[in-house]
Amino acid sequence: MDRVKFPKLNSDRTFCVEITMSVTTSDAGDLAQHVQRWWTENWMQDNQTWRRVWNKGDKSAREEVLRFDEEFSAPPRVSHHDGSEFRFRLEGRSSAKFWKDWWVHRITPDLKANFPEIGEFRNIRSL
Repeated sequence: MDRVKFPKLNSDRTFCVEITMSVTTSDAGDLAQHVQRWWTENWMQDNQTWRRVWNKGDKSAREEVLRFDEEFSAPPRVSHHDGSEFRFRLEGRSSAKFWKDWWVHRITPDLKANFPEIGEFRNIRSL
């Protein structure tokens, strides 16, 4: 079996990562509340499944359906905020294969489109 180096896995093969992004705001607490409410009340309702289409360039395409709850055990969560950075926590399931794809291609673009105060990726770490 291949040994996973990142993220650090718990004994049950679940994991937790914290992603840091820059932010520009004068009221980090208010923004954090808005982001968390948006995730739990809006984004999660609209994004339980993701139909990802792989185009091979020769007019053939393959579609796969990814389910959020197969990758994560909870909605993304604001774990820290201040005037210069936000940290977001993702709790992954042992079955997770596409958690990075969800973050990079689904969660981050929607987050930045809805909250222009959220800036660029800074780092990621295992918890």
